[in-house]
Amino acid sequence: MVLQKTKAHFEKMVGESAKAYAMATKRSEAESTADDERCQPNQFPSLYAQYTKTISQVIAKSWLSNDAEGAEIKKTLLYGTEEEIKKMMLSYGVDWDKLFGPLTVKIRVDWDTFFGNFKEIAGLDEPLQINIPYPPKPAELTDQQLTDWINDESDAIYPTTAYIPLTCC
Repeated sequence: MVLQKTKAHFEKMVGESAKAYAMATKRSEAESTADDERCQPNQFPSLYAQYTKTISQVIAKSWLSNDAEGAEIKKTLLYGTEEEIKKMMLSYGVDWDKLFGPLTVKIRVDWDTFFGNFKEIAGLDEPLQINIPYPPKPAELTDQQLTDWINDESDAIYPTTAYIPLTCC
């Protein structure tokens, strides 16, 4: 039941993301004609799914016991600035500018949810806000479950357990 709700939430977010992408594309086309680095409309769904999985795997890594890299991720998500979070996510292959074009994306880490989202916000300086879910690690979750998800290179985009956050981007 929980996984069905998770899947429904993800599918809803993909639809909303496509709308936001279309608006971002219109804005960025007005600002720049250099489309070489930007995600093309037909690439958006697969890139979006890839980023969603990657962010979920990064969160899972931060929850591992006795993992130095995971501890750095956790430190950045809990105490880092927006720029530090963007830089860290870029190091894992999540490039906000490639997905949304050359516009400013505001990053917010939400400690109260397992579901991420993003929304358009008023103002030209920060037209999109991405909310990354970062709840406390559930006691039911084992390091083996986390490791299995972190190392999952399949096309699956949903975590292997409902206790691992599903991000929207």
